[in-house]
Amino acid sequence: MQEFLYENGVIVFQIDLDRNITYINRDFLNINGYSKDEIISKKYSSLIDSEMPKAVLSKMWETLRGGENWSGIIKYIRKDDTFYWSHTDIEPLIDSNNNISGYISVVKPTSPKMIQETTQLYKKMLHTQV
Repeated sequence: MQEFLYENGVIVFQIDLDRNITYINRDFLNINGYSKDEIISKKYSSLIDSEMPKAVLSKMWETLRGGENWSGIIKYIRKDDTFYWSHTDIEPLIDSNNNISGYISVVKPTSPKMIQETTQLYKKMLHTQV
């Protein structure tokens, strides 16, 4: 699989409680290659590379469901099947009754050093994943 060099732009999207994409910004469309109609209501998981360790994603959702913010490096897949690494911050959206109503994500480029370190860590995690 070929890597897409994600060097600038800030991707913003929202996810509902069922993990469906409900909002995307223009940078999301430009960087990922989808049209708005193609991506709205799709599962967030459809954007994640299958080589992401399940433990990372499980911990992410556990943290978010607990009302905490999550920050980490995620390997995303674009519409054309190329991939890119990014620094991703996700936080719960809280409604007027103090309940989690969804999540908002801000995705930014990350450094080559961080990509290299994360790649090595995730490979080790995948080898120990049962």
